Amino acid sequence: MLQEFLQRFKEKESVINQWLEEKRKLVGPEPLYASVDLRNAGFKIVPVDTNLFPAGWNNLCPNYGRQAAEYFKNYFDTYFPGTKCLLIIPENHTRNLYYFSSLKRLKDILAASGFEVKIGTLNPELTESENKFLTQENEEIVLQKITREGDNLFVGDKRICQVVINNDFSVGIPEILHGVKENLLPSPEIGWHQRKKSDHFAFYHQLIQEFAEVIGIDSWFFESHYSVVDDVDFDDEASREKAAQAVDALIQKIAVDYEKHKIQGYPSVFIKNNAGTYGMAVIRVNSGDDVRKLNQQNRKQMRVGKGSVDIKSVILQEGVVTVERIKDLVAEPVIYLVGNKSVGGFYRLNDEKGDNDNLNSKGMQFAKSCFHENIGYENLADPTLKQDDLTPIYKVIAAIASLASGYELKALKQK
Repeated sequence: MLQEFLQRFKEKESVINQWLEEKRKLVGPEPLYASVDLRNAGFKIVPVDTNLFPAGWNNLCPNYGRQAAEYFKNYFDTYFPGTKCLLIIPENHTRNLYYFSSLKRLKDILAASGFEVKIGTLNPELTESENKFLTQENEEIVLQKITREGDNLFVGDKRICQVVINNDFSVGIPEILHGVKENLLPSPEIGWHQRKKSDHFAFYHQLIQEFAEVIGIDSWFFESHYSVVDDVDFDDEASREKAAQAVDALIQKIAVDYEKHKIQGYPSVFIKNNAGTYGMAVIRVNSGDDVRKLNQQNRKQMRVGKGSVDIKSVILQEGVVTVERIKDLVAEPVIYLVGNKSVGGFYRLNDEKGDNDNLNSKGMQFAKSCFHENIGYENLADPTLKQDDLTPIYKVIAAIASLASGYELKALKQK
């Protein structure tokens, strides 16, 4: 199947590029950036998560950083001409050295675009005007306290031109950002306080069906089945039963397609917080009975998400195995985009997980996918494939997922 996908994408390259460009014009200036987690099962390639406030910039190779800088410049020149200075608003982490490494790399990329860049902070625990931290590489990073005068944001006595948000605002948009004159990119309205994974995949479903018609391939090869269970409480037996029945229904639906496409193996389902990130509140089940018998630890895991926000809605998502390996570890590609155009990516690995597990969890590692660098890549579905052979497909699927998030934002703004 992978060779067939490659051949079709190659034959339809000009048509695909034209279709993507038309969709970009319809979406407009959103999103500023995104990262998309993909799964390659050998018989299908699908996005499993789209992050609109991505960390992990430190895992990109230097050549990807240069391309990202170029695309950031093009983005602001196109939609916000005259922009000279940027303020990054990060998560409120104070002990995550890897996040600080990502933050510094993002700042360096934006600075390479020609902007004056500062990193602010809305963390109430940081009271100094300048707060210094060290990255994982022992480099210094400075977070400056953000203040507001009228409808404008400042760090020190410096007024900010535009704001780059790197905080998913799971618990809501801070009051200081309400009604400011500066553009907030991406819009915090698409933070997890109101964004839903199910909305994202509904828009993706619409786009991928249209795309599949353009290239003449069944859309099933590029998307996962999913369903939603609202008003859920895994500590309540009746609520678990409702979720269990939904799991069984989804598994039956997946099984029908497995039989249709002659896929070996038994379907599984991921249960995820419908408004979550950081790989939190994610469990995998093989049947409704697995839900009925959830132990105390798993029930606890599904009570709250990031920021201790109660989980009331979950998305059930088709489990998709990965056939990719880096140095014998299970791996999945992560693609980064700026202005809906790919700027490269890396592989997420995990030495404690199997090919159908959530890799964004304990044991997670990263492998930079640098040009001409041998990172020990292996594809179990097609051993003839080399590192980056599938990159053209990954870029297109990630771009469609990113476009879906643009439609998400438009829908949220219309509410």
